[in-house]
Amino acid sequence: MSDIHDQLRTKYPADRYALFFEVPDAVSLDARRRIDAVAVGVWKSVGRNISGFEFKASRSDWLREVKQVNKADPFIAVCDYFYLVTTDASIAKIEEVPACWGWLSCTPNGLRTQRPATKLPQDKETLPWAFTVGLLRKLQDSLMDSADVRTRINAIREEAKVDADRRVEREVARIREGKELAALRSRVKEFEDAAGVQIDDWKAGPVGQIVKSLLDLDYSDQRHGVGFVAAGLERQAEEAERLAKVARETVAKMRATA
Repeated sequence: MSDIHDQLRTKYPADRYALFFEVPDAVSLDARRRIDAVAVGVWKSVGRNISGFEFKASRSDWLREVKQVNKADPFIAVCDYFYLVTTDASIAKIEEVPACWGWLSCTPNGLRTQRPATKLPQDKETLPWAFTVGLLRKLQDSLMDSADVRTRINAIREEAKVDADRRVEREVARIREGKELAALRSRVKEFEDAAGVQIDDWKAGPVGQIVKSLLDLDYSDQRHGVGFVAAGLERQAEEAERLAKVARETVAKMRATA
């Protein structure tokens, strides 16, 4: 049926007609029948008419339709024109088509009018409400299926995804930073408890100097004999004296700011 759809879109272009496919006679549980297509003229220049279309793609299907052609009556009652549309001209015979129906057939060059439709005597002021709602429902479906709407929806989804990814990244960074900060605080607390001092912005420097100097002391190297160790101990004693001086200065600063 895609050929019929495409050729109907060509014959009833979107700038002059509202074209809908699979239109119900009502909505929800009230729907009983569907018509294959409805075209509504939206400009006075093309006639503000409603045209209904019944599609047939095989002769056997058409012959079954002829036996119960009154199935289309609910839609004929609301249309200004009604057409049989076939995938080719061999599917129906002109004498089989109801007198008030037109007949269009698909060709490589577009729809060909096998017989024009007769204008049906409709009262536009009394268009059934259920059918009107059915058309509106199809209009909504058509809008949601349109390329422009899909493009906009996809753009909004992509924007939302990017924003969500950024939020997740920020939250992960916050959690990671919090864990790292907690680990750092734990290590600092362990050091303070062992050293018996509390590190803050004015004691951190001197305390760090003392710790570094102590770490630089090495009692383990005895490869060069007693003399070497003795000389090392003398250097360490001098360093210890220097550390004691730094400690006294630090205590004095602490007392001065207390």
